[in-house]
Amino acid sequence: MPRIAAAAGVGYAVLASVYAGFGWDAHAYWSAWHGPMYSAAPGQPGAFLYSPVFAEFLWPLAQLPFWLFSLVFSVASAVSIWWLLKPVQGELRWLLLLAAAPEIASGNVFAELGVVAALGVRFPALWAVAALTKPSVCLGPVWSALRRDWRPVAIAVCATALVAGVSYLAAPGQWHAWLGFLRRNGSAASGAVGSPLVPGVLFRLPISLALLWWGRRRPDVVPVAMMLATPVFGISAAVMLFAIPRLRLVGSRTAPAR
Repeated sequence: MPRIAAAAGVGYAVLASVYAGFGWDAHAYWSAWHGPMYSAAPGQPGAFLYSPVFAEFLWPLAQLPFWLFSLVFSVASAVSIWWLLKPVQGELRWLLLLAAAPEIASGNVFAELGVVAALGVRFPALWAVAALTKPSVCLGPVWSALRRDWRPVAIAVCATALVAGVSYLAAPGQWHAWLGFLRRNGSAASGAVGSPLVPGVLFRLPISLALLWWGRRRPDVVPVAMMLATPVFGISAAVMLFAIPRLRLVGSRTAPAR
């Protein structure tokens, strides 16, 4: 099965790169600074869905030509995946890396969100990254709240508020544009976006929350819940599951839920 997944991943990445161009998701991040930032609806090519914080963070890279911008994103994804899979031994590690080829080729941020999931247990401020990119997958603080472990929740909320506050003071117009974008496209959350076979995030999110409740003593359920709660569902979202080997290393050291 891992070899089949590896072959399928590489094949999908090649076909998608031929059809949509290498870095098809990264192009939305690059084009945010080369045209109207919030003009395309979710699911459309080039749609930038994230908060202004993410766009501001990317501004220096967006000054590069796109081929170099997308290469930086792909390398970052590959390094993130390799680090996540470090606990996996032998040939399986390489096969899983090849299976993740669509994520590496697309230049999305699922691999980086997997790193957030893996490290967020020890460094809860990292959940600000998820909150300000794909808010629906910011489930680490929810897992902590279900455990009645309030310190990580407070740290994550304060970190997110601090970063967002500074960003708003720097560019309030972009924040108003993003909030307007969310209001205009809120109905998309109930429909299938990314895959016609998968229901919208509003239908998947309760399943994610139920899974977190069931696994409130197990940090390795968090990436599974994140994958289910991703707003635009696609094969690359499964890369977040690669955080599970890392989380199982710290699971035995996690305090029991109260």
